[in-house]
Amino acid sequence: MTSRITSVFLLFLVVGCSGSSEPEAVENAVADAPVASEADAPPADAQAHHDTGDLPLEFRLAFMSGHVNTGITLYRAGEPEAAAPHLLHPVSESYAEEREGLDEVGFDASLFETVSAALERGETADAIASELAAAEAHLDAISETVGGDQVAIIRYLMETIADEYAVGVDGTEIVNAGEYQDAYGFMIEAQQRAAMLAETEAFAVQQPLAALAGLFSDVPRDGEVVTDESIVVMAAQAVAAALAGDDD
Repeated sequence: MTSRITSVFLLFLVVGCSGSSEPEAVENAVADAPVASEADAPPADAQAHHDTGDLPLEFRLAFMSGHVNTGITLYRAGEPEAAAPHLLHPVSESYAEEREGLDEVGFDASLFETVSAALERGETADAIASELAAAEAHLDAISETVGGDQVAIIRYLMETIADEYAVGVDGTEIVNAGEYQDAYGFMIEAQQRAAMLAETEAFAVQQPLAALAGLFSDVPRDGEVVTDESIVVMAAQAVAAALAGDDD
């Protein structure tokens, strides 16, 4: 597993530090990177695009939290219109199935209703800084309460990042801002979940996850020139591979 992680990290050092924009260099780097095997993939029912209804509670919570991560980041960056749809996931009836079972573990939707209401009134993120922080802290606490297999959750998030980014980006052009932004939020969620891993697993995933994060902008704004989709998909697969166990 160590050689797998090292090769991924070197891949991004080469691509990121060379400053080269030549397509051949990118293609060669992608071709040399490790790929998670079919056996490494998340459960089959976790792979359907946007279909969360049949997933375990901990997977659905991670999915919802990813959207909230994106929404709060965009809101704080002065992008309220882009933030709004992502912040509907904890409150809208359209996503009720996604939240099924959360009330039983203490989920408080009113915190997110307050945020959405402030956004609709045109209040700035600075004006509700304490409310945003409370919403984030609440999700962290709920994630701790729900628990689950964090390795499986991160691998699910990697699969979802690959799916969402491939839909949202064509080459280096954003073609669906919402899906691109979703991928960003799931990357943030994976970082947070990695902090819940056992020490050995956390160490194994540290470098490939940092490499993946480095492919995203600090704020996932529409209209940017972004990292080529094939590189991000490969980086997400590398994170999953790092957690798949030393079975090669």
